[in-house]
Amino acid sequence: MASRFPRRPRPRPDIIDQYQRAAGYIDRILRGEKPADLPVQAPTKYELVVVWVITNWVGKPIVDVREKRIKALQAAEQNAHVGYGALNERTREARAALNEAASSLRSISRGHGWPVQLYCRFARYDMEAAANQLIRLHNMTGEFVGDDKARQIALDAIYIFLRAHHPRLSKERIDEIRMRIEVEERLSKEKL
Repeated sequence: MASRFPRRPRPRPDIIDQYQRAAGYIDRILRGEKPADLPVQAPTKYELVVVWVITNWVGKPIVDVREKRIKALQAAEQNAHVGYGALNERTREARAALNEAASSLRSISRGHGWPVQLYCRFARYDMEAAANQLIRLHNMTGEFVGDDKARQIALDAIYIFLRAHHPRLSKERIDEIRMRIEVEERLSKEKL
């Protein structure tokens, strides 16, 4: 019966260490020592189970975070400006893509364990705030909005929260968007 967990590898000698030791042997032989006089050395460094744990327990969820982050950025970029004049099918597709991207970001911020939370904190990703902006874009999709400023602010905010670089995001623009978002959050809290 196959296990549902990957098989844990046995510790094995570190290959790089063995090559370095072999280079030391060659150096000693080239300097004139007889090979018969050289001591036999057993490996001292071993690849441990730590590598296995890091790859399977931490690595896979972090790869998942990166993939979902990229998909969210693509969904936002492709669907941010689907406005009032768009066909119903295009509007449904845009809303579905934005909703799926927001749901995947929320699943990361709420459902993953501490290694992923720590990774997101170190990378300074704000998945929950980016998901909120994706929902905001979702709600604007297919609706008449006076100008595209609100859509562009939401799109730029997603880039900021997911720490993605974009040429139009200067330091001044980032400060402006953060200030607008703070004002909107304060106003929404006051309404409640």
